[in-house]
Amino acid sequence: MNATMNATEMANDTITETAGGVEPVSDDGRRRLQQSLSDAVSGAVDNAKETASGAVDKAKDVAGKVVDKTNEVVNKVNDTLQAGAERVNDFIAGVQGNMTNGTEGNMTMNSTDMANDT
Repeated sequence: MNATMNATEMANDTITETAGGVEPVSDDGRRRLQQSLSDAVSGAVDNAKETASGAVDKAKDVAGKVVDKTNEVVNKVNDTLQAGAERVNDFIAGVQGNMTNGTEGNMTMNSTDMANDT
């Protein structure tokens, strides 16, 4: 109870002291608080902008690396396909050459055989 009484007495004393004389109203404390809050919010916004800008730059960097790697892979695949197509063309040309040579040989043999038969 003493604590309550003391607190009440202190509150009454404060009320009596301020009620007796009118203290000038000052917004300095409130203004400083608002300015501090404004500065804190402004700082947080600036930090968020910097973070977002850094994230965008990092994303662009990563995207650029992905594009470069993709182009590298596509070029290697393209080279491999072209080399494979050249080998297939060489194979087909070889087969056609063998077929032509084989046919000419058979024709000659047939002509010789036919000449011997007569």
